[in-house]
Amino acid sequence: MATWVNFCRTEQGKALDAKLLGGETMLLITKAMSGAERVNPVLLPSLTELPAPKQKLMISDRLTDESATQVTLPVLLSNEGLAQSYKMQMLGIYAQDPDLGEILYMVSQVSGEEGEEIPAETVQPAFSVQWNLCLKVSDAASITVEVPQTGLLTESTADRRYVKTAQMQEALAGKASKPVTEVTALAAEAWNQADKIYSFEEEYPSDEYDVEMWLNSSATDEQAEAYNNAQIESVFGSNAAKCRGDVPAIDIPVILKVVRK
Repeated sequence: MATWVNFCRTEQGKALDAKLLGGETMLLITKAMSGAERVNPVLLPSLTELPAPKQKLMISDRLTDESATQVTLPVLLSNEGLAQSYKMQMLGIYAQDPDLGEILYMVSQVSGEEGEEIPAETVQPAFSVQWNLCLKVSDAASITVEVPQTGLLTESTADRRYVKTAQMQEALAGKASKPVTEVTALAAEAWNQADKIYSFEEEYPSDEYDVEMWLNSSATDEQAEAYNNAQIESVFGSNAAKCRGDVPAIDIPVILKVVRK
């Protein structure tokens, strides 16, 4: 995984912040983009567009901390439909300026030339990476995230959070004609400790769905180690995972391929 540094507001982003202080407008986050070119870090604030833009990424609505002074913006990159692999060097967040229209609001880039390797769909199906961007703000209520209907929806429960694409919703409604993927997590609290089983039967009954699972490349070294130590295998006749090793004590990001029977 690449190391991301130099996350900063652009000059246009700083100017927009000044307009926001007057309270006459809200911050509207419009999109996120990946870029395949690096620049000298001192030039980042002066950017108005990403060099060599590659993909429009999927964003979900902001998550706010209790103090309302920090906003977490989940951003997901998927290689679905990506024809050619590339090295991602830059990540840009765009916002709506009342005078200029859509602007490059914030930007970050990798620390070295190696970049973040993004494989084509044919090279590595169902590849995805999610970043949670933390933004310091004066009032979280003044921020709106524009989430397109073809983007992401989030559902929260007490023990896990799912991020579903529009295709996944079609699959759940029985309308999808091909396998679809879901980015989710194996929540540490959701394992049945007695038999070391993690079940997906509630969401995807085995008489209606077939489910396959992979470790998400966004996993940290600690999460990947926990996944490997668990020695996870499928349970015959059920959409469930079973540990032959140690039950993970931390949440582990995974990708599910779901096929409606």
